[in-house]
Amino acid sequence: DYTLALLNRSKEALYEKWGIHGIDELNYHLCSPAEIRVYDSQGRVTGLVNGELRIEIPNSCYFYPSHTATIFFPNDSYVTEVVGTDTGTYGLDIASIKEGGITTFTATEIPILANMIHQYTVDWDALSQGEEAVTVQIDSDGDGVFDGLDLCPETPKGAFVDISGCPLDSDMDNVPDGIDICPDTPLGITVDVYGCPLDEDKDGIPDFKDQQLDTPAGALVDSLGVALDTD
Repeated sequence: DYTLALLNRSKEALYEKWGIHGIDELNYHLCSPAEIRVYDSQGRVTGLVNGELRIEIPNSCYFYPSHTATIFFPNDSYVTEVVGTDTGTYGLDIASIKEGGITTFTATEIPILANMIHQYTVDWDALSQGEEAVTVQIDSDGDGVFDGLDLCPETPKGAFVDISGCPLDSDMDNVPDGIDICPDTPLGITVDVYGCPLDEDKDGIPDFKDQQLDTPAGALVDSLGVALDTD
């Protein structure tokens, strides 16, 4: 009943059942091609994260068709992330409704690329006084390290990075952790694009262990890649 009353902005029900006067709220509306996520100071999120709907912030909801996130009775600091799902431009509207007054922030025709992250922080008190109050940080490669601090600005999607934004590579095979399907490749071994040792004859034994590199297709082999004599 409480959630339904909030969603319907039912002031009468909220007052009669819970003694609540008025509804303060923050509304975040996005025009694609992107996902919108709102984080509180504890790292809880409401919005879309890689296509998955998550509603973790108390008294929050997300309306999927309109790409709108709402936080009722906001009592924390929040940051908004817009994450590109394609190349294009987006529009962002954020409104703070407090004690009947409305303060808004609008961004239009903002260019974005797939995986790029734009993070917005709004000082609502300053904005209501007409002051500059919106901070935007950009993470062009979407690795979690913002431009200006990122020493490797073209990190491939999915790669794990260090605090400088450079890909980690635990087995030093030049395929970053997070993308590397074989993260324990011995040092110096040639690998494919997935970080796995080459196996030219596809017998299941990598070339660096294989003592018979031209095993016929379909032949059974031992642990050294030598074809078994099944006669």
